[in-house]
Amino acid sequence: MMNKLIKHKSIAMMVFTAASAAVACSVILGASDLTGDITALADETTRNAEGEDVEFAALVEGLVASAEPTVISEEGFRDPLKPYRAPKQPVKTTPKTTPKPTKPKYVVAAVIIDENPRAIMRLGDNNVVVKVGDTLGDDRVIRIEYNGVTVDSGNKYPYP
Repeated sequence: MMNKLIKHKSIAMMVFTAASAAVACSVILGASDLTGDITALADETTRNAEGEDVEFAALVEGLVASAEPTVISEEGFRDPLKPYRAPKQPVKTTPKTTPKPTKPKYVVAAVIIDENPRAIMRLGDNNVVVKVGDTLGDDRVIRIEYNGVTVDSGNKYPYP
């Protein structure tokens, strides 16, 4: 049973191969009759959009006459035998700006006002006790009052 199925498949394959070879030969031989002259198709007719019979050659001549001429320039082409080098593209650079140094975000935790005023300043989880004349970051403490701490840069850290 199996051999019979294989035999039938083989015969079908040979028939299809022979048929495709015959079609290919007829196409090649038919194409060789055309020498680039469209008048060889003068006896062929086709129907246009209105349903009228039109000679194929006249139809092709009309299409060729109405087509715009193609302009081919050598710009953009390169020698394929030479290695490709990508054109240099200008590099856009953005001016580098140095970020402004940010002042530490101190918070006044407590103010002690007596003959020697002091303040407890909190930066994150760290507490710092300062008095007038001490430095707080890059600034010097110039005044400690009930409502906050003032530094020499003019910044005032308010006490809530």
